[in-house]
Amino acid sequence: MNIVTVEEVKEHMALQDSEDTDTTLERCITSATSILEATLGTSLSTYSTLTDTFYLNSTDRPCDPKGFFRLRLTQSFLTDDTVVVKYGTEIDAISTGMSATEYMLNRRKGILYVPEEYDFQYVTIDYTAGFRIASENLTANLPPEGLKQSMLSVIPLVMNTVQITNRSEEWQTVLKEGYSHASTHLQPYLRGYGLQHKPLDI
Repeated sequence: MNIVTVEEVKEHMALQDSEDTDTTLERCITSATSILEATLGTSLSTYSTLTDTFYLNSTDRPCDPKGFFRLRLTQSFLTDDTVVVKYGTEIDAISTGMSATEYMLNRRKGILYVPEEYDFQYVTIDYTAGFRIASENLTANLPPEGLKQSMLSVIPLVMNTVQITNRSEEWQTVLKEGYSHASTHLQPYLRGYGLQHKPLDI
């Protein structure tokens, strides 16, 4: 599902209904989504189930000051579905379950915190991430308001940037301020990079 709909953008920008307008906005939503995905380092697509595998090595990436490894999942914005965490000393023998009381999970940012006692262990995480509406067997995981506001800030900039006449210094200032406004809304969802383990490429 899209972060915002064409109808929401038209209302936000006070645009009139027309087929050409809808087509243009659909393209702008796609472009704005790519910009936000690059900024946040995560897909903003419809929900899917994923498995990430890590190797915890304090020599390569030390723990944070509180004694936790930070595991940066492939995607953020996890649903409230059950997360399964397992570990093992060999990559083909990751079978021991880790209790949910042992780790901490930031579902919004997609960061799992594992105690330093698991140094030199392989860890897998099975989880579901992405946005969805409620259905018979699933709870909703809707885009947060800050993400929607950031998208609504970026779309007009994308729409105007493609116009060849928008190359003045004044427009560059507007562009800079617009992206700054969007970035403010994205702050709660930024994941950072320091002291983070990334999934193995397997």
